[in-house]
Amino acid sequence: MKNYTEEELHIISLLNTQEEENINLAEQLCKGQKIDFEELVENVFGLSFWAELFPKRIGKYTVSSTQLKHLLKKNDDKFIFEKMVQKEGHFFTNITSLDLSNTKIKELPTSIEKLENLESLSLPKTLNTLPTEIGSLKSLKKLNLIGSKITNLPESIINLPLIELNLEESKLKELPKEFANLITLTKLNLSSTQLTNLPNNFGNLSKLTDLNLSRIKVTNLPKSIGELNKLIKLDLSYIQKITALPTSIGDLENLEDLDLNYTRKITALPSSLGKLKKLKKLNLAFTQKIPENLGELSNLELLDLSNTNLKYLPDSIGDLKKLKTLLLDYGRKRASLPESLGGMESLTKLSINHTDIVKLPESIGQLSKLKELSLVCMKMTKLPDSFEQLKELKDLCLYYAKIIQMPDSFEKLEKLERLDLRGTGIMEIPKGIEIGCIVLLDNK
Repeated sequence: MKNYTEEELHIISLLNTQEEENINLAEQLCKGQKIDFEELVENVFGLSFWAELFPKRIGKYTVSSTQLKHLLKKNDDKFIFEKMVQKEGHFFTNITSLDLSNTKIKELPTSIEKLENLESLSLPKTLNTLPTEIGSLKSLKKLNLIGSKITNLPESIINLPLIELNLEESKLKELPKEFANLITLTKLNLSSTQLTNLPNNFGNLSKLTDLNLSRIKVTNLPKSIGELNKLIKLDLSYIQKITALPTSIGDLENLEDLDLNYTRKITALPSSLGKLKKLKKLNLAFTQKIPENLGELSNLELLDLSNTNLKYLPDSIGDLKKLKTLLLDYGRKRASLPESLGGMESLTKLSINHTDIVKLPESIGQLSKLKELSLVCMKMTKLPDSFEQLKELKDLCLYYAKIIQMPDSFEKLEKLERLDLRGTGIMEIPKGIEIGCIVLLDNK
């Protein structure tokens, strides 16, 4: 029998209690004393220590990967997991939540079907396949396969009452033929998978409220996507092979958040986008064109047009009365802004960095709620006379603008808290600036 040190004996006494608080403390003490925690547990108690601990957690009905990492060991993990599930009357069959994400399991045993009360299941990146028996989990509502090596799903998955399915960054190449029969799904994440097409009846997933298709390999979207009339959030960003959106996208009557960032091959967006009356966030960064009827998005609050090659913005942009944030950064071909800009009466943040804009429209003074304005525009030489009307402005950045003199009326901006004049020709703090305002100058 091994002679244990006084520290080790203390740790063993903590483990003997089988109380979670003491077990956590024992693990921390092992780290501090540079004792191999797993080796100590295995030598003293054997692997059964963790299995025997689960029944004592009957009030929680959950098993985490933190607990399982000590039990599921390398090549034995599937065997041990299977034995635990098969053990008659074992607490393991009563759990409602199982997190295996930090284990190294490559496949699940067919006995997984015994977990009839399981509602949430998270699986590891090492997983290669799912058994057909997974379709027997009649209570399963959440399935997490983030980063797994799975290339396809068993047909039996359509038997699950899933509400959330996450396959982000998995190796998934195709969906089951009857995938659209998962009609209970409300949240689906297929981002960064290897999918090259979506089923034509994708719109049958009529309860979806959150759909993430970012970075998938498809060249087109099914027309039926417009039938997802409960969808609130749709992420289509970085789908680099897609060339057009179906006009049916305008039928997503409840959509509030649409991300089209970096869909660079889309040469034109359908005018039907104007029908999205509930849309609040729209990301069109790196897109080539925007619809002329953009102003019809009457509830839009955030619009990102950064890194676009648009020379001009449509006049209808001024009809966005509820817009609070407008991002126009890195638009090198954009030399001017429409006078209608002043119509955005709710705007609080405007960013126009790294563009070729020479001057701002006089109507900018009508933006009575504007608090943050960033103008990193190297060709801009002066501010409009109406600038003094921006009474709510708190943060103004003129970094590297070619402005050599601030207007005399600048002192009327009494709420200004931060002023960045670095790279301009201005070397002194403008007159009338409040004492509490932070001013950044090249010579300060």
